[in-house]
Amino acid sequence: MATPTTIFKALPEPERLGRYTLFHEIARGGMGIVYLARSRSSRRGYRRLVALKRMHPHLAGDQRLRRMFLDEARIVSQLAHPNIASAIDFGEEDGRVWLAMPFVLGESLDRVIPALQRAPPTVRDRLPELVTRILMDACEGLHAAHELRGADDRPLEVVHRDVTPRNVIVGYDGVTRVVDFGIASALHRLHQTATGELKGTPAYAAPEHVQGRPLDRRADVWSLGVLCWEMCTGRRLFFGEQHLEVLDKVLHAPIVGPAELVPELPLGLDEIALRALNRDPNRRYRSARAMGRDLASFASELGKPVCAADVAECMEALFPGELAARRLLLGEVRDRELDSATREPAKTKRQRPIGWLLAGAAAGALGTYTLLHFL
Repeated sequence: MATPTTIFKALPEPERLGRYTLFHEIARGGMGIVYLARSRSSRRGYRRLVALKRMHPHLAGDQRLRRMFLDEARIVSQLAHPNIASAIDFGEEDGRVWLAMPFVLGESLDRVIPALQRAPPTVRDRLPELVTRILMDACEGLHAAHELRGADDRPLEVVHRDVTPRNVIVGYDGVTRVVDFGIASALHRLHQTATGELKGTPAYAAPEHVQGRPLDRRADVWSLGVLCWEMCTGRRLFFGEQHLEVLDKVLHAPIVGPAELVPELPLGLDEIALRALNRDPNRRYRSARAMGRDLASFASELGKPVCAADVAECMEALFPGELAARRLLLGEVRDRELDSATREPAKTKRQRPIGWLLAGAAAGALGTYTLLHFL
């Protein structure tokens, strides 16, 4: 049985940031830390819980990295799709840059994949359907990002570039969401990646990404193929002790179908994974939606379509006790009364919302842009 709320690390004392109070650390990465936070509002009894991503303080002075953080805010604040965790607020206070997103009760695929391998038979027997449903959601979320257009209706050519198990969240509501567009590429980025600079996780980077060639949405399709392969087998597709070893495998290692390792796996899912993993982008799926459609057809042929409710039930079976424990913790955070020192801000610089930051950093790139973030 999973230990409930193991991903939550309580802060010694709640910490105020902008209009939010931070309570628990829930994830940490190279650019920043994600917290469970609560909004402050003048409306009586309104306390919204969010996932707040704050840039590491020691990086905030690096203008290049700040622009990358702004890129993420600019991209995800324009995305409104059920399979993407979009931004609802953004700000800066005393040089601390942060991005708020809806809080999702769920688990990242890097927890779901090993859990599937030790799942009870009632869940394990439904592996092909579960993989299909989860990936269909991820495909639609990424397709929405790939189709994003600017104020002039021109495609922004967004490519996530880091579709990894950490960045795909399966909710206890049965809905899968793609998160963390921190290194996404787009036509009008504030920060431009240097030629030949590899951004992302090597084991999930497409061959053309590794080689420093131009990228389009098919690079994310490759990453979806890696996720499909790993969900089916419970193993890493490209593994090595050193990054160079991993990159060499991405470029040259033979790729066998997951059914060769899991004989009971239906061949239809095997074929979908291998098409997404074609090293020639022209022979992959042309879009994430095209891959999702093949997954839907495969589910129909199985005669066992899985809806969000089925995924939700399987998630509770994979992580027994976790959902109830999280609900209790969230209730405590929502209802917790703070002393006046925590509630009242210290004397700080005026909070600067996203509109001010983006107007100065990206004037003329996307035209006028407004983010409604009244909490």
